Amino acid sequence: MKNLIGMYECKVDTKGRLMLPSGLKKQLAAELQEGFVLKRSVFNSCLELHTMAEWNGVMADVNKLNRFVKKNNDFIRMFTAGVRMVDADSTFRIQIPKDLINFAGIKKQLVLASVGNVVEIWDKNKYESTVNDSSVDFGELAEDVMGTLKASEVDSIRIDDTSKVLEVDQEVEARVIKIDCSDRRIGLSIKAAEYDEEQIKKEQEQLDQLKPGEDLVALEHAFDNLDLSKAHEEKGE
Repeated sequence: MKNLIGMYECKVDTKGRLMLPSGLKKQLAAELQEGFVLKRSVFNSCLELHTMAEWNGVMADVNKLNRFVKKNNDFIRMFTAGVRMVDADSTFRIQIPKDLINFAGIKKQLVLASVGNVVEIWDKNKYESTVNDSSVDFGELAEDVMGTLKASEVDSIRIDDTSKVLEVDQEVEARVIKIDCSDRRIGLSIKAAEYDEEQIKKEQEQLDQLKPGEDLVALEHAFDNLDLSKAHEEKGE
């Protein structure tokens, strides 16, 4: 999976064509020959530009859904609505179809924002309004969706319940060993804080196989199994 970097401002012409910024050209050079997939965002009024390799991976997961379940069929139909294959021409321009321009409310000024392995294409005013939304507490959001800790990353000894070795409000030193932008999560390891580079590499290979919700646990749920009766006794309740 290729993690793209950068936020770029550019313009779209009256025919719906935009020229890929040089920063993205360099990062996507190997994918230019295969073309891209352009689609509506699921959660925002913007578009998503996928490489063919990344899109094939997404659809491999989608195609595992049982099509004889109506909600699955409805999801697939809506998820793939308006999907287009687009190619970059000799001047590295891609053309956005009119229906997708209307969906994203694109005028002239654009923002191309890399989000992990996808590039979001926004109308500039809408992008600025979204990222500056004062109703969203980014610190709270980051804590809620990004901090994850695998139980076995607490200690070299096998641990199934982190509450047996960690306490609420305890300060620990941990190393970031995985960043999964698609799931908006960060993998942390306490024991890896003292690893050398070779050990980190081995740990990374193992962590790449993990899935949030199965092997990773959100930090706010790390103490769900904590026996609170002891705490009540200490308070005299």
